[in-house]
Amino acid sequence: MIILSVVIFGGLWGFWGVFFAIPLATLIKSRDFTPGLMGKSRKTDLQRKNFKRVLQGSEKI
Repeated sequence: MIILSVVIFGGLWGFWGVFFAIPLATLIKSRDFTPGLMGKSRKTDLQRKNFKRVLQGSEKI
């Protein structure tokens, strides 16, 4: 995702495109890992279930 953003924005706006492409791609990518920000997705539901499973496993120790 980040490499694609650098190529696209760098091709359009040169140095400034490359300069801003990495933070922009990071922001877009972070939406996938922020539960509740942009609605529910299958990916965040799976992450939430895995996190609960890890927490339950740590209580048994």
